[in-house]
Amino acid sequence: MQRNLVLTPPSAIGALPGVTRAIVLELCAALGITTQKRKVPVEALQTADGMFVTNSARGIVNVASLDGVPFAGSPVIARLQTEYARLLARETMPPAESAAVENRPFDDPTDTD
Repeated sequence: MQRNLVLTPPSAIGALPGVTRAIVLELCAALGITTQKRKVPVEALQTADGMFVTNSARGIVNVASLDGVPFAGSPVIARLQTEYARLLARETMPPAESAAVENRPFDDPTDTD
């Protein structure tokens, strides 16, 4: 991910066309975040502002480092995580619980305490 651009490999070269990935791509479109489906060379990964992976169990998960080089937190990833949590709450929780999630600050999924 660089600035306001999210890169993902196309499913034709190995990226799973999963549900969470599809939701993230829809969120990007709704939030005005540009996406590109293309092969991402290692050099682009090494200079990215941030990196994340997705899966149905964990949602959007920050990648902390690549080849020992740490990534700083990305505001774009944090925004996607927040909007993903809100969408999940709206779609899966009873209205009262969903409203509580809509109004609470973002919880860091990497905080395991």
